[in-house]
Parts: sequence; C-alpha cells; structure tokens
Amino acid sequence: MTGDEYIQIVLARHEYKVNLFTVLARGAVIQELEKWANGKQNRIVPTGSIAKGTAISGATDIDLFIAHKTDTPHDLKDIYERLFRWSQAAGWNPRRQNVSIGIQYFGTKMDLVPGKLQSGMVYYHSLWKNKQQTWTQSAPEIHIDKVVESKRQREIRAIKIWRKNQVLDFPSFYLELVVIRALSGCSYDNLASNVHRALRWIRDN
Repeated sequence: MTGDEYIQIVLARHEYKVNLFTVLARGAVIQELEKWANGKQNRIVPTGSIAKGTAISGATDIDLFIAHKTDTPHDLKDIYERLFRWSQAAGWNPRRQNVSIGIQYFGTKMDLVPGKLQSGMVYYHSLWKNKQQTWTQSAPEIHIDKVVESKRQREIRAIKIWRKNQVLDFPSFYLELVVIRALSGCSYDNLASNVHRALRWIRDN
C-alpha cells in the first residue's frame, strides 16, 4: 500500500455524509431564523467546513451565518443574546460559544453565527466574541472562496483528522490557512507527501 492509498482510506473512513434529514433540518431552521430576524437580516447562508468541502465525520456541525443589515437597531451583544433567548424559547437547547450559539434541532447539531454587515461593505461583518466580551471582523463567504479555490480540501481534511485524533483545539479556519500556506507551490498529486509537508510546517512554525 502506498502512502497516498493509505491517506485515501483514512479520508474515506472519516467522510462526512450529508443525508436528507440534515438538509431538511437546515432548511427548517433557516425558515425559523428568518422569522426571528423579522426582515432585519441581509442574508442567512450555510458556511463552515461543509460549505468549504473540508468536513469530517464526528467533528462537524452545520454552520449558519445570519448576516444582519447595517441599520439593524441592536448592537452585536444584544443580537447575540436575543438569538440565544429565542433559541431557548424554541426548545433548541442552546449553548453559548464564542462567536456562535450551538443548538440541536431534532438531534442535528448546528452553530448559529449572528453578525452585522459593516457600513459600506458587501462581505465584511462584525461578530460578537462572547468569551472575550468584544467584537471581531469576519467575511465567511470570502473564507469559503479562499479554501475552495485552493483545491487543498483533501490535505485539510487529513490534518483535521490528525487534530481530532490528537485532541488538539485550534480554530478550523486557521488550520485551513496553515495547510494552504504550507503547500503553496506544491503539486496536487502527491497527497501523502503534502500531508507530511503540512505536518512539518506546523511543527516548525
């Protein structure tokens, strides 16, 4: 067995499969979120690893980004807390995370990320960071494009599996950026070699 074949087997073992119930659950939650936002949302879009093609089984929630309009008459913390209370009332068993609120909808885990469009911008939003009690900037749709355009989803998924097995905790988007940077200029064909290179880059940098 070659190194590439081994990595392919590992990737297949940890493949994330979207089933019909998951799709229906996501659609139902989006409909409920539209009612909650009451016209104040700019858009509600799936983001995160599923949208990027970097999801792995057992470590992936459905991410929904709720982008509020610039003129929404609530500050970031208020938007975050209002969504938490509304999720409680809906029976979604919410839990406060950093920039998201984790819920369960009939057994399907989702992360709801409320944000507010920055004035004059199209993709850049402000998010509330609950743990630090401050705000941060994010552009989820640009993040998706960057990862998809890199064509490094296989290597990223392999490193995510390594992270999961080693019980390490660091943000997925940073991991994705690290892999993309580590493999800059490398071939797309040498999967095992690329995974080794990414691991060495993490070790050394």
